[in-house]
Amino acid sequence: MADTSRKAETMDILGHSCSNADELTNDHYLKKGAILVDGVVLNGPLLDAKAGEKFVEEAFPIIMEDAIKKATDVNEKVCEWQPPEELMKLLDLELRDTGESHHQLLQRCQDVIKYSVKTEKI
Repeated sequence: MADTSRKAETMDILGHSCSNADELTNDHYLKKGAILVDGVVLNGPLLDAKAGEKFVEEAFPIIMEDAIKKATDVNEKVCEWQPPEELMKLLDLELRDTGESHHQLLQRCQDVIKYSVKTEKI
């Protein structure tokens, strides 16, 4: 059986660069007990289901607070308006072949909500 701590030169999994499988497992990006050979997972899905659950748990409060609650608060701005050219600079919405880290996806959620029109009707 291959050793999961086998070094790979650079593994870029879901936008997370690291030097070995242990580091990925510790960050909850890689399924525990995954067998890696030359940076390829040989025994099943790449992601641990817990990592997906953790992302949803972290995204939910952002959506509730920044999108839902602020949309119904009369003291909040309806929109943080920016011209389209500026929005293209502020919001990096390009899809990447390597994916994105959970932290980066959560930041993108916050950025999109920030510049979206907030209305009471959802």
